[in-house]
Amino acid sequence: MILALFVTGWLLGGHALSTWLWRRGGAAPGPMERATSSMLLATALWIATAWLLSPPALLARGPLLAASAIVGMAGVAVSRKLAAHQQPQIPGRWTATDTAVLGLACLPIALWLGYVLWRGWYLPVCHHDALSYHMPKAVFIARAGGYRWFEAADFRISSYPSNYEMLAATVLAVDRSDRATSALSTLHYVFLLLGSGALAERWWGRGLHVLAAVLLVAGAPVVLLHSGTHKNDLLVAGMFVAAFVWAGRWASERRPPALLLTIVATAIAVGTKPQGFYLIAALGAVLSVVCLDWWRKDWRPSPRHVLATGALTLGSLILLGGCAYLVKLRHTGTLFGLPADDTANHSMSFGWGDLTNLLEVPALLMLAPFSSKATEVPVPWRHASWFWPRYELYFSHFGASFTVLVLALPVAAFLAHRAAPSSARRERVVASAIALLALALLLPMRMRPVGFFAYFPRFMIFVLPIIACWTAAPAASQLLRVHRSGWLRAGGVSIVLASAAVFVVHALDYGEHDTFSSFAYARKAAQHDRYRVLSAGRDRAGSFVDRVAGRDDVVAVHDGMNTWVYPAFGRDLTRPVVFVRTDGGHVVVPPEARWVMVDRSWNRVWGHPDLKDMGGVGRYLGRGPLSTEDTIVIRALSSDPAFELVYLNQGSNQAVFRRRDR
Repeated sequence: MILALFVTGWLLGGHALSTWLWRRGGAAPGPMERATSSMLLATALWIATAWLLSPPALLARGPLLAASAIVGMAGVAVSRKLAAHQQPQIPGRWTATDTAVLGLACLPIALWLGYVLWRGWYLPVCHHDALSYHMPKAVFIARAGGYRWFEAADFRISSYPSNYEMLAATVLAVDRSDRATSALSTLHYVFLLLGSGALAERWWGRGLHVLAAVLLVAGAPVVLLHSGTHKNDLLVAGMFVAAFVWAGRWASERRPPALLLTIVATAIAVGTKPQGFYLIAALGAVLSVVCLDWWRKDWRPSPRHVLATGALTLGSLILLGGCAYLVKLRHTGTLFGLPADDTANHSMSFGWGDLTNLLEVPALLMLAPFSSKATEVPVPWRHASWFWPRYELYFSHFGASFTVLVLALPVAAFLAHRAAPSSARRERVVASAIALLALALLLPMRMRPVGFFAYFPRFMIFVLPIIACWTAAPAASQLLRVHRSGWLRAGGVSIVLASAAVFVVHALDYGEHDTFSSFAYARKAAQHDRYRVLSAGRDRAGSFVDRVAGRDDVVAVHDGMNTWVYPAFGRDLTRPVVFVRTDGGHVVVPPEARWVMVDRSWNRVWGHPDLKDMGGVGRYLGRGPLSTEDTIVIRALSSDPAFELVYLNQGSNQAVFRRRDR
């Protein structure tokens, strides 16, 4: 209840701020656009407050609840004042059939939301990224009372931007439990769907056709897998889509609210994931062309507006997560903090410039839904099959429906663009150009082994609304609007209901077979409250420590890439967790540590020198050589009389030591 009130405060504040903002300039937004802007500003208020409370170490239950209450009460007061001057709304034409279709189409989404919220309440944190860096970092932030530089061997804890972890830390601080933290992704799922609806609404007007775009995005397999788990990809995707909506509107109307919302959405994306910089680059390039066009038509912005926009942009970038980059710059000397050459994790590789990805990734992504095997995708031009598991949230795909839509995209977009009124043409072109350029910048990211780009679909979620809004939405719009009766209108309704059917089929399939959060696993967890047996990786050292360590025992972790740190905190997050350091080859275990946990499996899993591409996963996965750093702690403590080896799994380089009683 307290957590629900906490979130409600931000939503009330965001709604009031959104209403006030649109009153200041610009045509009144439609219902989907209004809801998207309200949720965007609510998220911005939430994130900004968390960052403001960090320097004085006030990110704690009391200050957070007080801040939410103040924002919520101010929102109610402002909303009441604005309601007194509410402009009358012109109702659209809406029939009983429309209402029935609306209810029938939205029911599956409502049921799915209820399911993932129920599932998240009972399931433990249970996938790799959440266990290795999302949730450990959130716990460190909550314990420190705010964001700090957390030195760790897994650079994602130290160096990655942290908006998602800040939000998770506020939930931990307010609820004093991690049971509701997966609901953050459910909120971001709703935000993505609202943004998708807003895009369709801006491009093709209000109506049932908007549901076609929303349902297709909602039912994409990779989106479903992320809708109730501990990941930040939906938050970033939603911010990308929001930026498309309002960058297009600003290019069309040149109104301040649209520009402000574009800046806020972009700043949140940058503060959440490094891929946000691709959005900045795409926005900068496309909007520069728009401004140049205006300049040629004698548009001259005043110096005051230029300075105000610059100040707003800089302030948003810093206050909405960008300050983490400055902390990284101070500690690492680089803006991104990524290791250029990680000798301890010799299978790691970073970079940009694989231009073949521009063709190979989309082609394989379109082929993946039709693969006869759930863990592979055929690569005809290489005469091989590559590892691409469809039920894992790190990989998956967009579904067969989007393959069909992409193939139909050129013709559908041409016909829709010509048939539709010219009022939104500029918006559609600008938003699509930004999305296409952002995608073109993202795809050449270099990943090794070749084909490791199989986990790109979660980075590319932002293109789904663009595809749906150029294909299904305008087709349904033309049939529903131009032909108000007869079989042609029934065709428009059929597109909406077919989109709902696709959603239902995918929800049943991926809900049942989700690698980390299947229905069977969730049901077992619900039958045994606070179930702690993970669906994957039960041999990990963290799982063993979670079972045997005392509630307040100090656990020292020898970590690396993808170390499962989170289980070491214990069910109630009460155990202190510290890190083992190996300075100059000398193992330093903090004296207060009762347990020492070693989890250095990354090189074993991905480091085989012959694992050149994802076709070699069956032969070489899990057979890589370990580095000296991977085994140094096991070797040192095995001969140390102060420690007793209580768990060892040499195959995955896992070990647990207990300090002997003095």
